Amino acid sequence: TTAEHQDMINQIFPDVEGSPQDVPNNYLKRPRARKQESEKVHEVEEKVLKSGHVIIQCKNNALNHYVNQKYNKFDPIPLASKGWNHKLSRGDFFKINIYHDIKQRENVFWVDGLESFEGLGLDQNVVEALKKMGMTKPTHIQASGIPAVLKHQNVLLAGETGSGKSLAFLLPLVQQILRWRTVTPHRKLNTPLALVLTPGRELAYQIGDVVNELAKELRFDFEVVVGGHMKRIISHPNFRPVDLFVSSTGAASKLTTSGVYNMSYVRHIVLDEADTVMDDSFSDYIVRYLRKFPISYAKSSKNTEGLPEFCQLTLVSATMPTSLPTILGDIIMPESLVKVETPRLHHVLVHVPQMFLRLGQSEKPPKLLELVKKNAAKEIPTIIFSNRSKVCDWVSMFLNENGVSCVNLNGDMPTDIRTGVFDQFQRGFVDVISCTDIASRGLDTVRAKHVINYDFPIYMADYIHRCGRVGRVGHTNNCLITNFVSGTKEVELAQKVESAVRTMSVLPNVNGNITRVIHHKMMKNNNTV
Repeated sequence: TTAEHQDMINQIFPDVEGSPQDVPNNYLKRPRARKQESEKVHEVEEKVLKSGHVIIQCKNNALNHYVNQKYNKFDPIPLASKGWNHKLSRGDFFKINIYHDIKQRENVFWVDGLESFEGLGLDQNVVEALKKMGMTKPTHIQASGIPAVLKHQNVLLAGETGSGKSLAFLLPLVQQILRWRTVTPHRKLNTPLALVLTPGRELAYQIGDVVNELAKELRFDFEVVVGGHMKRIISHPNFRPVDLFVSSTGAASKLTTSGVYNMSYVRHIVLDEADTVMDDSFSDYIVRYLRKFPISYAKSSKNTEGLPEFCQLTLVSATMPTSLPTILGDIIMPESLVKVETPRLHHVLVHVPQMFLRLGQSEKPPKLLELVKKNAAKEIPTIIFSNRSKVCDWVSMFLNENGVSCVNLNGDMPTDIRTGVFDQFQRGFVDVISCTDIASRGLDTVRAKHVINYDFPIYMADYIHRCGRVGRVGHTNNCLITNFVSGTKEVELAQKVESAVRTMSVLPNVNGNITRVIHHKMMKNNNTV
């Protein structure tokens, strides 16, 4: 009954007296007022935030990303490329432009307050040679890498593309050679003291050009040998004094096995573009070759008067694969590898604007022709990347048929045709080159101002290397990267790049094409191979 219910309530709530009172009229209005006040504060903060420059400019302005803008870690990050797997997204785009100021772009590679190579451990004759070559100020990777290499230890030099890594290992290497020459006067011909290995022929020739400039000033002997016509080279070899041997990996291995070159005196090996050398195409081959050398598992001998007892290993790369210790485990102790890296390693290039265009496959050729013709009218040197050699050849023919002079470069080309193609672009005989990733590794394309990824890469390491063909040290202004995004995997990689910029984090998964290497190593460790 009602009386019984009231007795029960009185027992539970003995201190409650009186009848219920009406809810005040302004009770429900207070939360709404607080919400409106909070929204006003948020709008003011958003206006202040958007007063800065735009880092990511989208077709839909609501998705623009501004400098210092942050996202709630519990909320999904808004991406302009989120719906790009749908066919209705064709025609969408976004542009990344982090550094707007010209001075910021020019200073991206330099160390504040460091104006000279003196104090890095280099001998005075090496510093004077650099001055004669017009080089007086070191970059980040040079300032950190040169002292590390001079300590006779295994070193990994990892820096963004175009940051001056070649001099970072060549200068200490040449200084070592000059000292070792004096203690090995009775070396026979074709017996080098140091070895530089590259994944491609064009890169070997490029390093050879830099070594040639140093050799003119510092007086040492070097040789550059690449693949192609190896039978003729082996059957009719040239014998001459050699202190530094620069070669592609395949040529060096064949010349060593055939006995044309005696590598018993080699005390320093450099693997340039090490991430490429260690991918599916080279890893087993290069590991077998490196086992022939007495590479030190830790620091090399401290005997600086004579020839060191062990061989020093230097790896040079624009990326630092997380699985590198897995691959090199049979050669060195991973703990002995001293890692030297630049502050912006594995980040999107901050000084080069990048445009991402969502296109269908049929929309790519006319868009490419439109961009290249505009560049040709302004004489802007352009590099066009494709994922396959057949597409690379087609792009070159397509442009030439439409009145644009273009050369092509890919690994399937015969040696005689391939030789000198890149040199035509470098010397300005042609302003457009169509190529595969063979031209994305290490080549000093200071003349290039526009990179077009006709086929967007599917590996993050390839994306980093391709973008590095422009905006190189000393040539950072008026550069641009344009990406054609169409396939599912291409969209996935574009989303990772956009997400990394919005969160100001490193680019994920830069291991490149080394899945087979890792799988083989795992099987070997499990005693299944």
